[in-house]
Amino acid sequence: MLDSTKKWLLEITISVENVSGGRTEKSILYHYLVTQSSHQTIIEINQQPKGRMKIDKEQNLYAIHKVPILDVHESYKITTKIVIEARDIDFPFNASKIDEIPKSLVQSNCKPLKYWEFDDERVQNIAKKLLEKSDNSVYNYLLNVFRYTWHKIKIRNLMKDRLGVLGVLESYEGDCDEFSDLFISLARAVKIPARRVVGLSLHETDDKVSFMYHAWAEAFVPGVGWVSFDPALKKFASLTKFHIARCRMGTVSQRSLLTLKYKIRKYDNIFNLNEDILVLRL
Repeated sequence: MLDSTKKWLLEITISVENVSGGRTEKSILYHYLVTQSSHQTIIEINQQPKGRMKIDKEQNLYAIHKVPILDVHESYKITTKIVIEARDIDFPFNASKIDEIPKSLVQSNCKPLKYWEFDDERVQNIAKKLLEKSDNSVYNYLLNVFRYTWHKIKIRNLMKDRLGVLGVLESYEGDCDEFSDLFISLARAVKIPARRVVGLSLHETDDKVSFMYHAWAEAFVPGVGWVSFDPALKKFASLTKFHIARCRMGTVSQRSLLTLKYKIRKYDNIFNLNEDILVLRL
Protein backbone atom coordinates (compact mmCIF):
# COMPACT_ATOMS: atom_id res chain seq x y z
CA MET A 1 0.00 0.00 0.00
CA LEU A 2 1.38 3.40 -0.97
CA ASP A 3 1.95 5.94 1.78
CA SER A 4 -0.53 8.80 1.48
CA THR A 5 1.72 11.27 3.35
CA LYS A 6 5.24 12.63 2.91
CA LYS A 7 7.47 14.82 5.03
CA TRP A 8 9.51 17.43 3.21
CA LEU A 9 12.20 19.85 4.27
CA LEU A 10 12.16 23.16 2.42
CA GLU A 11 15.37 25.13 2.77
CA ILE A 12 14.85 28.65 1.43
CA THR A 13 17.79 31.03 1.17
CA ILE A 14 17.23 34.73 0.50
CA SER A 15 20.07 36.97 -0.63
CA VAL A 16 19.81 40.76 -0.62
CA GLU A 17 22.81 42.33 -2.38
CA ASN A 18 23.61 46.02 -2.73
CA VAL A 19 24.46 46.54 -6.40
CA SER A 20 24.06 50.31 -6.36
CA GLY A 21 26.75 52.96 -6.47
CA GLY A 22 26.62 53.77 -2.79
CA ARG A 23 25.84 52.65 0.70
CA THR A 24 22.22 51.71 1.31
CA GLU A 25 20.01 52.54 4.23
CA LYS A 26 18.02 50.09 6.31
CA SER A 27 15.19 48.34 4.47
CA ILE A 28 12.31 45.98 5.25
CA LEU A 29 11.94 42.58 3.57
CA TYR A 30 8.57 40.79 3.37
CA HIS A 31 8.91 37.09 2.56
CA TYR A 32 5.95 34.74 2.00
CA LEU A 33 6.90 31.23 3.14
CA VAL A 34 4.01 28.74 3.16
CA THR A 35 0.26 28.81 3.59
CA GLN A 36 -2.03 26.95 5.95
CA SER A 37 -3.79 24.24 3.94
CA SER A 38 -6.02 21.24 4.54
CA HIS A 39 -3.55 19.01 2.66
CA GLN A 40 -0.36 20.11 4.43
CA THR A 41 0.76 20.65 8.02
CA ILE A 42 3.65 22.86 9.09
CA ILE A 43 5.67 20.79 11.56
CA GLU A 44 8.61 23.07 12.31
CA ILE A 45 10.19 26.36 11.18
CA ASN A 46 13.73 27.52 11.88
CA GLN A 47 15.01 30.82 10.56
CA GLN A 48 18.40 32.52 10.78
CA PRO A 49 18.45 35.37 11.42
CA LYS A 50 14.96 35.27 12.88
CA GLY A 51 12.28 37.50 11.46
CA ARG A 52 8.88 38.45 12.80
CA MET A 53 6.33 35.84 11.69
CA LYS A 54 2.78 36.86 10.77
CA ILE A 55 -0.28 35.25 9.16
CA ASP A 56 -2.46 37.30 6.82
CA LYS A 57 -6.22 37.08 6.26
CA GLU A 58 -5.80 34.34 3.65
CA GLN A 59 -3.78 32.17 6.08
CA ASN A 60 -0.44 32.88 4.42
CA LEU A 61 2.57 32.71 6.72
CA TYR A 62 5.15 35.40 6.01
CA ALA A 63 8.24 36.81 7.70
CA ILE A 64 9.28 40.43 8.13
CA HIS A 65 13.01 41.19 8.30
CA LYS A 66 14.91 44.37 8.98
CA VAL A 67 17.76 44.41 6.46
CA PRO A 68 20.79 46.30 7.80
CA ILE A 69 22.75 49.04 6.04
CA LEU A 70 24.78 47.47 3.23
CA ASP A 71 27.98 48.72 1.64
CA VAL A 72 28.52 48.40 -2.12
CA HIS A 73 28.34 44.71 -3.17
CA GLU A 74 27.67 43.63 0.40
CA SER A 75 24.99 40.95 0.86
CA TYR A 76 22.57 39.99 3.60
CA LYS A 77 21.36 36.38 3.72
CA ILE A 78 18.39 34.75 5.43
CA THR A 79 17.95 30.97 5.64
CA THR A 80 14.60 29.40 6.50
CA LYS A 81 14.09 25.67 7.06
CA ILE A 82 10.50 24.43 7.04
CA VAL A 83 9.38 20.87 7.76
CA ILE A 84 6.03 20.11 6.11
CA GLU A 85 3.89 16.99 6.13
CA ALA A 86 1.83 16.82 2.94
CA ARG A 87 -0.90 14.31 2.20
CA ASP A 88 -3.03 13.03 -0.65
CA ILE A 89 -6.53 14.42 -0.27
CA ASP A 90 -9.86 14.02 -2.06
CA PHE A 91 -12.29 16.74 -1.07
CA PRO A 92 -15.93 15.81 -0.39
CA PHE A 93 -18.81 17.36 -2.29
CA ASN A 94 -22.51 17.83 -1.61
CA ALA A 95 -25.68 18.91 -3.40
CA SER A 96 -25.23 22.61 -2.63
CA LYS A 97 -26.52 25.31 -4.95
CA ILE A 98 -24.67 28.40 -6.11
CA ASP A 99 -27.15 30.77 -4.44
CA GLU A 100 -26.33 29.18 -1.04
CA ILE A 101 -22.82 30.70 -1.04
CA PRO A 102 -22.41 33.41 1.66
CA LYS A 103 -22.59 36.92 0.21
CA SER A 104 -19.58 38.05 2.23
CA LEU A 105 -17.36 35.55 0.41
CA VAL A 106 -18.83 36.54 -2.94
CA GLN A 107 -18.01 40.18 -2.23
CA SER A 108 -14.39 39.47 -1.24
CA ASN A 109 -13.51 36.71 -3.72
CA CYS A 110 -15.58 37.41 -6.83
CA LYS A 111 -14.17 40.68 -8.12
CA PRO A 112 -12.96 41.08 -11.73
CA LEU A 113 -9.25 41.68 -11.13
CA LYS A 114 -6.29 41.68 -13.49
CA TYR A 115 -5.89 38.20 -15.04
CA TRP A 116 -9.50 37.41 -13.98
CA GLU A 117 -11.55 39.84 -16.11
CA PHE A 118 -14.69 37.71 -16.05
CA ASP A 119 -16.85 40.73 -16.91
CA ASP A 120 -15.55 40.38 -20.48
CA GLU A 121 -18.33 39.32 -22.87
CA ARG A 122 -16.45 36.21 -24.03
CA VAL A 123 -16.03 34.92 -20.47
CA GLN A 124 -19.67 35.68 -19.68
CA ASN A 125 -20.88 33.77 -22.74
CA ILE A 126 -18.83 30.69 -21.86
CA ALA A 127 -20.01 30.82 -18.24
CA LYS A 128 -23.64 31.13 -19.34
CA LYS A 129 -23.42 28.02 -21.52
CA LEU A 130 -21.73 25.99 -18.78
CA LEU A 131 -24.26 27.16 -16.19
CA GLU A 132 -27.18 26.08 -18.38
CA LYS A 133 -25.86 22.51 -18.17
CA SER A 134 -25.31 22.64 -14.40
CA ASP A 135 -28.78 23.05 -12.83
CA ASN A 136 -27.36 25.73 -10.47
CA SER A 137 -25.30 22.98 -8.78
CA VAL A 138 -21.87 24.02 -7.47
CA TYR A 139 -20.48 20.55 -8.17
CA ASN A 140 -21.89 20.31 -11.70
CA TYR A 141 -20.75 23.78 -12.66
CA LEU A 142 -17.20 23.35 -11.34
CA LEU A 143 -16.96 19.98 -13.07
CA ASN A 144 -18.08 21.56 -16.35
CA VAL A 145 -15.55 24.38 -15.90
CA PHE A 146 -12.80 21.87 -15.11
CA ARG A 147 -13.56 19.83 -18.23
CA TYR A 148 -13.82 22.94 -20.40
CA THR A 149 -10.48 24.24 -19.11
CA TRP A 150 -8.69 20.96 -19.64
CA HIS A 151 -10.07 20.29 -23.12
CA LYS A 152 -9.68 23.82 -24.46
CA ILE A 153 -6.16 24.80 -23.35
CA LYS A 154 -3.12 23.31 -25.05
CA ILE A 155 -0.30 22.84 -22.55
CA ARG A 156 2.80 24.96 -23.08
CA ASN A 157 5.33 24.48 -20.31
CA LEU A 158 7.06 27.49 -18.74
CA MET A 159 5.37 30.34 -20.57
CA LYS A 160 7.38 33.56 -20.43
CA ASP A 161 4.44 35.77 -19.50
CA ARG A 162 1.24 35.16 -17.58
CA LEU A 163 -1.55 35.69 -20.12
CA GLY A 164 -4.58 35.85 -17.84
CA VAL A 165 -8.06 34.87 -18.93
CA LEU A 166 -8.22 37.37 -21.82
CA GLY A 167 -4.91 36.19 -23.22
CA VAL A 168 -5.78 32.53 -22.95
CA LEU A 169 -9.07 33.11 -24.79
CA GLU A 170 -6.99 34.47 -27.67
CA SER A 171 -4.42 31.68 -27.85
CA TYR A 172 -6.02 28.76 -25.96
CA GLU A 173 -2.59 27.66 -24.79
CA GLY A 174 -0.60 28.14 -21.62
CA ASP A 175 0.95 26.60 -18.55
CA CYS A 176 -0.48 26.14 -15.05
CA ASP A 177 -1.10 29.90 -14.71
CA GLU A 178 -3.44 29.97 -17.69
CA PHE A 179 -5.28 26.83 -16.58
CA SER A 180 -5.91 28.25 -13.10
CA ASP A 181 -6.74 31.78 -14.32
CA LEU A 182 -9.40 30.47 -16.71
CA PHE A 183 -10.85 28.21 -14.02
CA ILE A 184 -10.95 31.05 -11.45
CA SER A 185 -12.50 33.50 -13.91
CA LEU A 186 -15.28 31.14 -14.97
CA ALA A 187 -16.06 30.31 -11.34
CA ARG A 188 -16.22 33.97 -10.35
CA ALA A 189 -18.38 34.75 -13.38
CA VAL A 190 -21.32 32.94 -11.70
CA LYS A 191 -20.45 34.17 -8.18
CA ILE A 192 -18.58 31.09 -6.96
CA PRO A 193 -15.66 32.43 -4.88
CA ALA A 194 -12.35 31.25 -6.33
CA ARG A 195 -8.71 32.07 -5.71
CA ARG A 196 -5.19 31.24 -6.82
CA VAL A 197 -2.57 29.17 -5.00
CA VAL A 198 1.12 29.24 -5.91
CA GLY A 199 3.68 26.76 -4.70
CA LEU A 200 5.76 23.81 -5.82
CA SER A 201 5.04 20.62 -7.72
CA LEU A 202 7.54 18.02 -6.52
CA HIS A 203 9.01 15.06 -8.38
CA GLU A 204 10.72 12.32 -6.41
CA THR A 205 13.33 9.86 -7.67
CA ASP A 206 15.46 7.38 -5.75
CA ASP A 207 18.25 9.82 -5.00
CA LYS A 208 16.80 13.33 -5.18
CA VAL A 209 13.76 15.60 -5.17
CA SER A 210 13.22 18.11 -7.97
CA PHE A 211 10.44 20.65 -8.34
CA MET A 212 8.74 23.11 -10.63
CA TYR A 213 7.01 26.32 -9.61
CA HIS A 214 3.30 25.67 -9.92
CA ALA A 215 -0.13 27.29 -9.60
CA TRP A 216 -3.61 25.88 -9.05
CA ALA A 217 -7.03 27.06 -7.87
CA GLU A 218 -9.40 26.85 -4.93
CA ALA A 219 -13.17 27.33 -5.05
CA PHE A 220 -15.64 27.64 -2.20
CA VAL A 221 -18.26 24.90 -1.75
CA PRO A 222 -21.05 25.55 0.82
CA GLY A 223 -20.92 23.06 3.68
CA VAL A 224 -17.41 21.94 2.71
CA GLY A 225 -15.20 25.03 2.53
CA TRP A 226 -12.36 25.81 0.16
CA VAL A 227 -11.72 22.96 -2.28
CA SER A 228 -8.57 22.59 -4.42
CA PHE A 229 -8.55 22.12 -8.20
CA ASP A 230 -5.46 21.64 -10.35
CA PRO A 231 -6.71 21.56 -13.95
CA ALA A 232 -3.18 21.58 -15.41
CA LEU A 233 -2.45 18.26 -13.68
CA LYS A 234 -6.01 16.88 -13.99
CA LYS A 235 -6.72 17.00 -10.25
CA PHE A 236 -10.44 17.65 -9.71
CA ALA A 237 -11.23 18.40 -6.05
CA SER A 238 -7.98 16.76 -5.01
CA LEU A 239 -4.31 17.39 -4.29
CA THR A 240 -1.34 15.12 -3.75
CA LYS A 241 1.50 14.92 -1.25
CA PHE A 242 3.69 16.33 -4.03
CA HIS A 243 1.92 19.71 -3.92
CA ILE A 244 3.44 22.32 -1.59
CA ALA A 245 1.30 25.45 -1.18
CA ARG A 246 3.27 28.62 -0.48
CA CYS A 247 0.80 31.46 -0.98
CA ARG A 248 -2.87 31.83 -1.84
CA MET A 249 -4.48 34.97 -3.22
CA GLY A 250 -8.13 35.84 -3.71
CA THR A 251 -8.44 39.47 -2.68
CA VAL A 252 -5.56 40.19 -5.09
CA SER A 253 -4.67 38.31 -8.28
CA GLN A 254 -0.90 38.68 -7.98
CA ARG A 255 1.39 38.82 -4.96
CA SER A 256 5.17 38.77 -4.95
CA LEU A 257 6.66 36.25 -2.52
CA LEU A 258 9.53 38.70 -1.93
CA THR A 259 9.08 42.43 -1.42
CA LEU A 260 11.79 44.84 -0.30
CA LYS A 261 10.71 48.29 0.89
CA TYR A 262 13.20 51.11 1.26
CA LYS A 263 13.69 54.84 0.80
CA ILE A 264 16.13 56.51 -1.58
CA ARG A 265 18.67 58.97 -0.20
CA LYS A 266 21.70 60.17 -2.15
CA TYR A 267 21.87 57.26 -4.59
CA ASP A 268 19.31 55.31 -6.56
CA ASN A 269 19.59 52.24 -4.37
CA ILE A 270 19.41 49.05 -6.38
CA PHE A 271 19.16 45.65 -4.73
CA ASN A 272 19.68 42.23 -6.25
CA LEU A 273 17.08 40.03 -4.56
CA ASN A 274 17.27 36.23 -4.98
CA GLU A 275 15.49 33.21 -3.55
CA ASP A 276 17.03 29.72 -3.76
CA ILE A 277 15.05 26.63 -2.73
CA LEU A 278 16.25 23.15 -1.83
CA VAL A 279 13.71 20.38 -1.14
CA LEU A 280 14.70 17.24 0.75
CA ARG A 281 12.70 14.13 1.59
CA LEU A 282 12.57 13.26 5.30
